[in-house]
Amino acid sequence: MNLQAPELSIIYVNYKSIDDLKVSINSVQKFTSVVYEIIVLDNASGDNLKSLETTYTSLKVVYLSDNFGFGKACNIGVSKARGKFILLLNPDTQLIDDAISDCLKVYKSFNKETIGALTCRHQYPNGEFQHSSCQRDMLPRLPFLKISLKRIHMSPQEYFETSERLRSQHQKSHFTYAVHGSFFMAYKALLIEYPFDEDFFLYAEEIDLCRRLSAQNRSSYYYADATIVHS
Repeated sequence: MNLQAPELSIIYVNYKSIDDLKVSINSVQKFTSVVYEIIVLDNASGDNLKSLETTYTSLKVVYLSDNFGFGKACNIGVSKARGKFILLLNPDTQLIDDAISDCLKVYKSFNKETIGALTCRHQYPNGEFQHSSCQRDMLPRLPFLKISLKRIHMSPQEYFETSERLRSQHQKSHFTYAVHGSFFMAYKALLIEYPFDEDFFLYAEEIDLCRRLSAQNRSSYYYADATIVHS
């Protein structure tokens, strides 16, 4: 077991996703070179996670008394983290190279007083592009949250045009308004000062957090030169 203090705390929120979780953790262990710990917040899933702490090094499971949703579980995980940096990582993600260490290096290069969160390029298991960030003027449409066209009053043509614009934007690294919560990197101190709003149970809590960071002149960042698989 690595006794060196972790620089990064990787936080998973689990709810009946143990199979995906094991695949994701295996990929983190295979590729990640930065010193890290893993914290799994279990939202009263009923999954048998006891074996995780014996199978994987530098990992602990926090069993929650109820299904608190994503944001509240993340806040609890951040409060228990030892790393200076936090990576919120979905169980249905998989690394294909050392994207985490690469992203951490880039994140540390920014001004600590003006940076928000960071995410990287996402792709589906079949290799197709997946949106993982969004500019402010596109928020009413939120195509990467897969809201129905009827609910957002968007025609198929408008949806296509919005998706193509996002695809074009994602070809290069850039500062952005909001980043996806499936790979969400930030300073621990920042997430302590600006925790997730626990009134959000699931979906859009990361958009709200990025909004609040933006209001404090903190821009988030999309890094195009690191890729993860997100199913």
